[in-house]
Amino acid sequence: MSHITGDGLLVSYEERSAYTSEEPARSTIDAVCAEQGLSFSAMAPVQRFFLTHYRCSFCKMLPLGRLDLSHPTRARCGKCGQLVTFSGAGKYGKMRKKIALTMWASKREKYGVS
Repeated sequence: MSHITGDGLLVSYEERSAYTSEEPARSTIDAVCAEQGLSFSAMAPVQRFFLTHYRCSFCKMLPLGRLDLSHPTRARCGKCGQLVTFSGAGKYGKMRKKIALTMWASKREKYGVS
């Protein structure tokens, strides 16, 4: 069963339920947006989506919480293991990368992963 989100993307029920539990911490996003002088809550849904997701060539869109940054130069999809372009380019690239690295550091701290 599929569902069309507010930004026009077609997402299956399984993907929707997996993504809701993996959404990035709102406080991290708000802090990074505030540094850039933007308001996350004032952004359009598609802008928020592109700020909080990367593209996996196999799984399609990947939330930042599912990104595997255990290797310093090669980001991988946490779902399928494919390499993900972890670029800081583009309109929201630097902010997205900073959010992902902050989340990964807090996850490592929380679970004691080395």
